[in-house]
Parts: sequence; structure tokens; C-alpha cells
Amino acid sequence: MTGAAFDPRRLPGPAIVIVNPKASRIRNVRRGEAIMAQVDAWVRSTTGQAPVVVRVEDAGSIDAAGQDAVRSGAGLVIAVGGDGTVAALTADLAGSGIPLAIIPGGTGNVLATALRIPDSPARAVAALTDGVRRSIDLGSALLPATGDAGPDDRAAGADDEVGPLAIPSRLFAVAAGVGWDARVMAATAGSHKHRLGRLAYWVSALGLLGEMRPSPYVIDVDGERLELEATVALVANAGELIPGLVRPRLPIVPDDGLLDLLVLRVASVAGGIRGALELLDRTDLGGSPSGAAFRARGRVIRIEAVPAQPRQVDGDGHGAGVLEATVRAGALDVIVPRTDP
Repeated sequence: MTGAAFDPRRLPGPAIVIVNPKASRIRNVRRGEAIMAQVDAWVRSTTGQAPVVVRVEDAGSIDAAGQDAVRSGAGLVIAVGGDGTVAALTADLAGSGIPLAIIPGGTGNVLATALRIPDSPARAVAALTDGVRRSIDLGSALLPATGDAGPDDRAAGADDEVGPLAIPSRLFAVAAGVGWDARVMAATAGSHKHRLGRLAYWVSALGLLGEMRPSPYVIDVDGERLELEATVALVANAGELIPGLVRPRLPIVPDDGLLDLLVLRVASVAGGIRGALELLDRTDLGGSPSGAAFRARGRVIRIEAVPAQPRQVDGDGHGAGVLEATVRAGALDVIVPRTDP
């Protein structure tokens, strides 16, 4: 869905560029400097002002930079980095009304790909000139270790304390999941991602095929209870089954006010391939013909496996336990190419 017009000449505050020099595509000093020169030139030519550049290197500094941008009244935040940098900044900017522009500099660049932002950092900068402003949903993942998360315990942001118990939560732009995919994310070392790019996830997945065993899951979608055997239960807000390559026929829409539940009920490589193909080919919700896959949509999705399985939120591991995801409709404004459907 195409958004509202974006005019960088009328920003209400400064353009703040938050760059992570450790991101895989820009860690080469020469290449990183070239990309930053393009960003600087774009900001100066379109806003008439020099950008404020903040260099970050870890989760703490990224989060601090995002919060400072909100406090300082930024007119635009430009993220130059990978999925970790983008994920942290989406949480900081949620609900602020400050638009986020993404210059993909990492391994997966999953959100950028889902929003049709060019994979090349140079082309992503150029695309900002004719970009549009689009409001997308975010998910809020509540992460209790065990037991039920009641309605009074649902948190809206990261690490909120709600009610008598402190229950960690994380905002996510792409997906949160329980089961085998969380094991793959945890097993994919940063050094492998720098060397192999997106192939690193496939290498990790191959090494974990022996752990592809189904467990009993109890899943609640807007009050409707499902009991089934599953290997992976994924709550998706945006993205593709294979980033940059394969989109399901029934798309995962990031601004429909809903979260997508995708479940694989398999115990073998062959079953996983069959389930993935059925998820790709279906144009409606429900169970797949073979029963290997299931898909639903809702505003609140709760997942519990027995025994408890590992969880991931936008690629970050959070140990074993329950996952409850709630949609935050239209929580983040992003700048996307004008040709985005």
C-alpha cells in the first residue's frame, strides 16, 4: 500500500543518521565511507542542512541513540546498518511520529526487503528522493518464562513493568517465533553472517536438522484455542519465507492491523519442504492439504509449547517459555520507495 507523500524539505527537526560500522556490508572502511558520503550528500541537498551523525556499535548505544533522537525532536532518522540496528530503532521510534529511513547494511535486511527498499545501500539512498511515508504495524511480544500472561500483564514496550510482576517484552517489526527457527537464529554466529551472508542461516539450519522434532503446542488466536503438534510456530508482521527470493501467494501485510501465524507441523526435512511449499502456495487461511502447515491471523496470538521451546524476537533469542504477541497498528512510520505496492 502506497503511503503519504514525503517532503524532506519540510522536516520539523534535524535528520539524524544512526550508523553501525560493524554491519556486514559497511564494515569495510572504504565502502562504509562511500555510503556515508552518499547519505550526507542526500541530506544536504534535500534538507539544506547537514545531518547529525551518530555512530553506534552495540545494542545499548543503538537504543540510546534512538531515544536521544526522539527527545531531540528529530524530523527523520536514517538507519544505516543491519537487522539488529533497525529492530532497536523501530522500538525507540514507535508511536513518536518520527519517520525511519532504512539503508540496508547487514546480512538479512529482512524488514527492508519486505518493504521493497533496494538491497543496495547506494540505491536505497537514491530511492529516498521519491520516497513516500508509510505507517506500518509492530508486534509487542510478551515473554513470560512460564504460565499464563493475563490481560493486566500485557506490556506495550521493551522491559515494561506492568502490574505486580516485571514481565519482559519486546517490540518487533518482522517476526517472533517459538521452536526450531529460534534454534537456528541462536546457532548462526556473527562471524558466519559476515562471511556467508544470508547463506549462514541455511548452514545453521542444516546443522540442526536432527532437532526438527514436533512438540505439543497450545496456541490461542484472538480467543480461539488450537492444540496441535508443531516444530515451528511463527508470528509474522512483515517479511518473506525466503527474504529477497520467495513471497507467499497470500502476503504478510505489515499495515493490515493483524499479525500472521504460520505453523509447520513436521518432523523431517521432506515434511519441512512440503509444509513450506504449501504455505507458499495457499491463498487462504487454515490448514494445508497435507496437514503439514497451518496459517491464521489475529490481533493477539499466544503460543505455548510443552516442554517449553526457545523463542526469538526479530532474530534475538530469549530462552524457552511462552510467547504472547499483540499487534500495535500503525505504530511506526517508514520511508519506502514510491513504487511500493
